Amino acid sequence: MKTLITLIAVFVFTTNSIAGEKITSINNNGNWSSNNTWDKNRNPQPGDTVVIASGITVIVDENIDLSNGAILMLVYGKLKFKSSGSKLFFHVNSFVRIFTGGSISGTGTPSQSLAIGNSVVFQGNMADVTGPAYANFGSNGFLPFSETVLPVKFIGFSAAQQSGTVVINWSTSEEINASEYIVERSANGSSFSSIGSVKAAGNSSTIKNYAFTDRNPGAAVVSYRIRQVDQDGKTAYTSIKTVQFKSELASINIIAKDGKIVVMSGRTGSETVTLRIVSLNGQVISETKMNLVNGTMAFSANAKGNHIIQLTNGRDLMVARQVIL
Repeated sequence: MKTLITLIAVFVFTTNSIAGEKITSINNNGNWSSNNTWDKNRNPQPGDTVVIASGITVIVDENIDLSNGAILMLVYGKLKFKSSGSKLFFHVNSFVRIFTGGSISGTGTPSQSLAIGNSVVFQGNMADVTGPAYANFGSNGFLPFSETVLPVKFIGFSAAQQSGTVVINWSTSEEINASEYIVERSANGSSFSSIGSVKAAGNSSTIKNYAFTDRNPGAAVVSYRIRQVDQDGKTAYTSIKTVQFKSELASINIIAKDGKIVVMSGRTGSETVTLRIVSLNGQVISETKMNLVNGTMAFSANAKGNHIIQLTNGRDLMVARQVIL
């Protein structure tokens, strides 16, 4: 466990210190030094995050010097040293990570090499290196790593009602190649759907705080979770948080009748509330202020079909019904 924690710390520190453009291989069996091998139509430069894509082989057939700035190389496909004397020279702060299915290989000659600073981590006469494995200046070659380590460490997640909306907050203490956070909502606690997304910081070893507001919860009891997506498409989920509005199920009912919305209230007194017509995908069709009193009230509906009718006082009252208008 101590070794794994050290490995993670090294990777977080290294990736956080490499802030460059992502460049990805797109041409199978293309040469590293050929512009058309890469999606940016240029060679990798110091400071880049270089991705050898799955199913793609990149050939190193000459000396490539990238020692003027740190490189983060992520190998999902294959990197092959082909010509005698072909070499890759990376900056001392560079980091190479080979994922499952990826590999680095040579043709049997020690003159082929990959060096990080003055540390040679691979030579062509070595056995093929397959993932998961990583190398940096101090690794003395490639070492295994666990791919079960999550790319994000969550340290906080909450959901709270606020003026008829729900404010979702979450915090992270570490992020490794994080792409985005997708906020998902459920009215039954089991079937979730996306309601929005927030861009992730990417690589970070400091606390990051995020927030998202659900302006149309659509039900008296709603559940939320965050789906974290990393740059490789892998996902992880937070726990589930549930928000319960003060539901006046016994004293308020909402139905549709003759193309109108009918509100039947058994509450005593009166208060100003907002009546919303919301589509099933969360779009607000109309919003009307009304004085809620004891009795039956009817309102014209400017929509047809299945909709959710919300009634809220913006504080602790939320009644929602799905009706056919």
